[in-house]
Amino acid sequence: MPTARSKALAARAGRSFIDPVKQTLPSERAKAQEEGLVTVWRHEGEYGERSGGQPHALVVLAKNGTQWRPALSLYEYVQQNVVEICAAKISGGCFRSSRTCVGQEPSGAPIYEDRDGWEDAREVYAEPVGLKTSGGIDSLLRSITPSFAGFIVAQRRNEESAMRFLRVVARRVNVPDDCIKHIEAFAGLLPARDTVPCRREQLPAFMQRLYELKMDEIYRNNSHFDRLSLKSGHAGGAEVWTGFSGGDFSTSHWTGLPRKFVPQYRELPASMGIDMSGEVGHGNPEDCLDECESEAPGYKTFVYGEIDWENNTYVNCYTKTFPWFEEVWASSRSRNISSSR
Repeated sequence: MPTARSKALAARAGRSFIDPVKQTLPSERAKAQEEGLVTVWRHEGEYGERSGGQPHALVVLAKNGTQWRPALSLYEYVQQNVVEICAAKISGGCFRSSRTCVGQEPSGAPIYEDRDGWEDAREVYAEPVGLKTSGGIDSLLRSITPSFAGFIVAQRRNEESAMRFLRVVARRVNVPDDCIKHIEAFAGLLPARDTVPCRREQLPAFMQRLYELKMDEIYRNNSHFDRLSLKSGHAGGAEVWTGFSGGDFSTSHWTGLPRKFVPQYRELPASMGIDMSGEVGHGNPEDCLDECESEAPGYKTFVYGEIDWENNTYVNCYTKTFPWFEEVWASSRSRNISSSR
């Protein structure tokens, strides 16, 4: 008999946009693992104690239902999990409940608050298939409400209706199929794999929306973590996301980056977008003498060697270049919630 987990895996694979990858050689498997995204935490407690967790891989399930592989971009990871949440919204009868309008989406669509439904989106996208979440990106995904999932579903259904209407009209006037595809792309009518929950280039705006939902949750719960930031960028051409949450008693940093950058992240947190202001010795590599101009964007080059104090010059010098975080998008926000306690 199929288990609940095997049924959940089969259903997830049926909704996956991820093509299976043929990895016959150990070198190919190693490369996929190296390029895959992981999240890493840094935590500082009330009394200055610090801890850093092990890298947690962000994985996606291919269409064949048997191959988990590291997500090659945050868009892949977010998309697969949001599709699961939307599927639960479509199939669930548990959302036939009284609803209260609590505002508007940026498009003008009303935001409804369901009185019944899942308590935590993790129950939808992670637990049925046995995935463990580890904060960071997952803490934002968990903020997706049934009403927000419903908005995503309605938006996609409107796009599909427009696509069907366009195809009927185009075929009546004998427009070639290749031209129809170009027209759909020009009009912004793209396949689901390119538009759910948003287009790839719109991911920062989508993450901003989740970020705002998280802040609302912090406000409702009177959490001590009343400061939140989220930013994305590139280091050496690779995608990097980093976030911060803090309050009266502790602070946490999380970073989503390719696994190959984890050693550098631990040695040089600032190089991956971590704010190390006020901490001596963490902004630049240890033992470097100076910083010089790099040959390519997304990198920093440092000078190493010895100082000839008598002649006030550097001797036996060489340079080393590191991938370095360049911010592309950022959002930060704080709320003074002490008055509500």
